[in-house]
Amino acid sequence: MMEYLTRKELAAALGHSRWYVWVMEKAGFVMIGGRARLEAALTWLAERPRFRASRQHLPTSANIRKHRKR
Repeated sequence: MMEYLTRKELAAALGHSRWYVWVMEKAGFVMIGGRARLEAALTWLAERPRFRASRQHLPTSANIRKHRKR
């Protein structure tokens, strides 16, 4: 059985930053209770080969301003 990973653990397993996982979530990747399986993330990414952790994948510019570090 595969275990559920936190955002930080998932980012490390994917070899990307937590920002990358955060953008994945905003683009539609589901993390129930802030956890997801690595297999689910890899499947989600395989279905979206052009996915990049950029602001174009965020639903609105309001989300960028809302979560920007101050």
